[in-house]
Amino acid sequence: MKQIALLEDHEILRNLTTSFLKAKTNSEIDSYSSSSELINRITNGVLYDYLIIDLSLEFGDGFEILDKHKSFPIKSNIIIHTSNKDAGVLKHCIELGADAIISKTSNELELLNAIDSLDKHKSYYCPKITAILNNSQRSIYELDEPEKALTTREREVLRLMWENNNTEEISELLSISFFTVE
Repeated sequence: MKQIALLEDHEILRNLTTSFLKAKTNSEIDSYSSSSELINRITNGVLYDYLIIDLSLEFGDGFEILDKHKSFPIKSNIIIHTSNKDAGVLKHCIELGADAIISKTSNELELLNAIDSLDKHKSYYCPKITAILNNSQRSIYELDEPEKALTTREREVLRLMWENNNTEEISELLSISFFTVE
């Protein structure tokens, strides 16, 4: 039986995804709404075959899991489930170890396709994500230049931008100057 951890802060989506996976796979599903909950479980020895991660959370972010995953004694397959369409962010996920990326606007079968591909030790990117990656002209950094990867603080700024905060609001929320945010 597969062990799956689902990190999703929207309760309806978390419950629907959990029900779908239970019905369609031979899996035990643990669902979490914050990254710290999941990190605590893994740190305390709970092993998962798959981590299905939402990048943008109300409490924490999926990047926190990607960062910490490198230090976990046993590696899980990581599936990013996101509405983000920025090629640079998606490439950053791949660089940090994401094995599959699924768009939240894809149909539910894409999640099963990702699990099936990972069972065969192959990465998976749904067609919408593949199109974004293939059509990207500019990214936050290039995959062959990991030293240009976003820092934790840069990801915080980026997350606040995704949440439609303006530069002034971000500088106040993070207690940094307006020019630093720029």
